[in-house]
Amino acid sequence: QLSSNDGSVVCYTANGEKKEIKVDSKAPLMCLTTSRPAPEEGTPGPAEVKSFLGNFAETEDEAMCPVEFALLPLPRGSPSAEGVDGIIKALKERNLSGEAIVFMNRDGEGAVPFAMIVSGLVHLVKNPPAAAEEEKKEEEAEKKEGEKEVKEEENAPAPAPAPKVNDLSKGEYPVIMDIVNAVPEGKGVALKEDVDNMIKKCAPSFDLFKSIAEKKDAFKAAEAKKGEDWEAGELAKNSLEIARDSLRSYATLLTSYIFMKVTVEDEDATYAAWIKAPEQEALNSSIEAISTYMFS
Repeated sequence: QLSSNDGSVVCYTANGEKKEIKVDSKAPLMCLTTSRPAPEEGTPGPAEVKSFLGNFAETEDEAMCPVEFALLPLPRGSPSAEGVDGIIKALKERNLSGEAIVFMNRDGEGAVPFAMIVSGLVHLVKNPPAAAEEEKKEEEAEKKEGEKEVKEEENAPAPAPAPKVNDLSKGEYPVIMDIVNAVPEGKGVALKEDVDNMIKKCAPSFDLFKSIAEKKDAFKAAEAKKGEDWEAGELAKNSLEIARDSLRSYATLLTSYIFMKVTVEDEDATYAAWIKAPEQEALNSSIEAISTYMFS
């Protein structure tokens, strides 16, 4: 139960005891699955909320299933690198195959869909497709490439193909494709496909692709009218800011998934340190370029 009067969450343990957790109004995202230790006596902090298994062991009352609570402060809009680390840390020890996750967002709608998608990507990293399936995909890709090379050798030289036009409906914005192309061994395409599929699964809650496209179109429409309508200038500015913010979220999802894939065995790795490392200069530069991207 969320109290709108004093910004607190009220819940009841299996033995009926009332627990109240104060909510920081500056923290828009709260995950209701990760445990948080009880504060030391005399210090501020959230009240202890025991897990279902803990309460069941004490009371054997299967009718009660209290949640575990974690506060994950994220800035409005696209999360910071530190915010990404907070989400990953809260989720990586969870059993995402058998636990339900609920996110509450007190300020804006962007943070919750982002966290939902990250949750799915964490699960995907922890539970990758069977090795045999991966090998089959690689073999099929190699076979197609071989067939293509043979066909090219047999046929007469053909005119140079027209330059590939990026499909923006699939998120193929230049700054995103720069990230994809920067991944070694051509693996960026498959990683982007995983992220795109997770975005689509979360689309009923928030369609990130649609958000980028709609704000991009709104920006261009307002930009065309700003000479004759003074309000159009402000609309263009606001639409461009939101479009960039959504695109930055997309880029952050992609790079954070790349990070999780390459550091899956490193428990001490953080996204904040990884993305700023010299080896990731191309990825970091692509994210920074979004700040001036004009969707032209």
